[in-house]
Amino acid sequence: MDSSHTLPTNVTIILDDTTSPGLLPVVTDSSLIQLLQYVSQHIPELQSETMLDFRSKNLTRSVVRRPTKICATCVLASTSDQVYPWLQVSRVGVSADGQQALAYAGVVSAPLAGAGYYFVLSSQNGVWTITGSVMVWIS
Repeated sequence: MDSSHTLPTNVTIILDDTTSPGLLPVVTDSSLIQLLQYVSQHIPELQSETMLDFRSKNLTRSVVRRPTKICATCVLASTSDQVYPWLQVSRVGVSADGQQALAYAGVVSAPLAGAGYYFVLSSQNGVWTITGSVMVWIS
């Protein structure tokens, strides 16, 4: 990875202490299915098996345990802590062949100032590239 894609080392990133697929406050199977259908309409290369894996991993929130694997300066906070800016991420859905991934990331920089995105990534020769993205919310 070149330096243009690395996170700055002097910036603290506040990460939500649980994962989310971008649905608040409650994730239901039907709401997640609707959201993934919307995502697949806007990212046609998204494979159904990648979506199924994402769905199975994100029906419940998972505790984020080691944020330093994301970046050395990541700290955990609850969304109820009212600290800004904070980042929220999902668990990653992966295709059966391990060549495609689906992830959600949302950032809130102030009350009523944020956005959430889904990203499709593809792996070729061990290098992951974003091949599609769609914004699913903005405030």
